[in-house]
Amino acid sequence: MNTPQVVKENELIIVGYRVLCEGDEYSLEIPKAAKSLKMNLEKISNAVSPPQQIGAFMVEENSPDEDGYWLGVRVSDSSFVPEGMETKTIPEQTYAVTLHKGSNLVIRETYEKLHRWIEDKGYIRLKNSWHLERYLNWGDPDDLEVELLETIQPQDQ
Repeated sequence: MNTPQVVKENELIIVGYRVLCEGDEYSLEIPKAAKSLKMNLEKISNAVSPPQQIGAFMVEENSPDEDGYWLGVRVSDSSFVPEGMETKTIPEQTYAVTLHKGSNLVIRETYEKLHRWIEDKGYIRLKNSWHLERYLNWGDPDDLEVELLETIQPQDQ
C-alpha cells in the first residue's frame, strides 16, 4: 500500500447510476453498474474527458435520499442527464486518499488501513459526508486500481 495523503478536492458533479441494495450485495451490484455505465458512456454528452468512473457514498447517511452508492463520470454541468441516470453533486471537501490495487472483494482491508492512518494522524472521519472512489482501472472487478477518498475534517478547523 502506498502512503496516504491529504488532499482538498473542488466541487464535483457526476452523472450515472444509483446502486441501492443490501450491504453485502454491493460488491456484486457495483460492477454491474460499472459495465452499464461503460456501455452508455456516449449518452453523457457533457462528460469531462477523459471519462473516469467515480463512486460516491456516505458511511452514515442523513436521510433515505443519501442511502446507496452513486457510480458515474464527472460532468462539466448537470444540465443534461440521460434517461435512467441520475446526477450527484459532491461539495468541496478534504480527503485522506490511498490507492487500492486488487479485487473489489478485499477492498475493505485497504479501507481499514486507511482508517487506522487517519486515526493515527489525529484526523476525524466525517462519516455523514460524501466519500469517493476514483477508478483508475475499472474493467475487471478482480483487478481494480482505485483511489479511496475518505472525507476528513481539516486539522485547522
